[in-house]
Amino acid sequence: MKKVFAIATATLIAFGANAQQSKTYLGGEFGVSKVDNVTGDLTSNLVNAVGGAATATQDSTVSTFKFLGGFRYTENVDLELAYFQSSTTNLNFNGVARNSVAYTGNANMKFSGFEYATNLRPSITSGWNDLYFRVGGHSSKVEYGLSVTGNSTVATSQSKSGSGTLYGIGYDQAINDTTKARYSVIKYTKVGGEDVGGTVYSIGIVKNF
Repeated sequence: MKKVFAIATATLIAFGANAQQSKTYLGGEFGVSKVDNVTGDLTSNLVNAVGGAATATQDSTVSTFKFLGGFRYTENVDLELAYFQSSTTNLNFNGVARNSVAYTGNANMKFSGFEYATNLRPSITSGWNDLYFRVGGHSSKVEYGLSVTGNSTVATSQSKSGSGTLYGIGYDQAINDTTKARYSVIKYTKVGGEDVGGTVYSIGIVKNF
């Protein structure tokens, strides 16, 4: 009986210690991701469709903004939720069709959503506790817009929603006792439920409470 009592007491003390060490935190991140260049495919399709000649320009990067909150469950595990929103990526084009009608157009895209993840960390005694491996998922929406002006103007928009996974690595660098700078590289799959994704390189701030 004494042994059982001793084990139970030690377990409760350990649980209490973990609960005291666990901290909630809030933060924000700014990130960038490269965009695949599709200007060649677009101009080729335009010429095939209406003849003549066409040119196009495209944004090469997309920015992302993230607001996050988390809970330091143990020294090895963080549980985290976040909302993210991207800037609008634009693709501009113009040309002259085979019937000599000039046209201009714009296609654009942006995405937003929520993500949920676990940050897995080495033990504090290893000296690498600020390094983490991130794994989780997201529920996201992609919004598309298209407008073309020639003899008249035609505009359309649509959105697609779905879920996917995410994984990557990061590092929290201490600024003071409660604030850390965060650096991360995260890979997202199936953004908006589509068979597309990207890698986001970000920097941010997290503050413990």
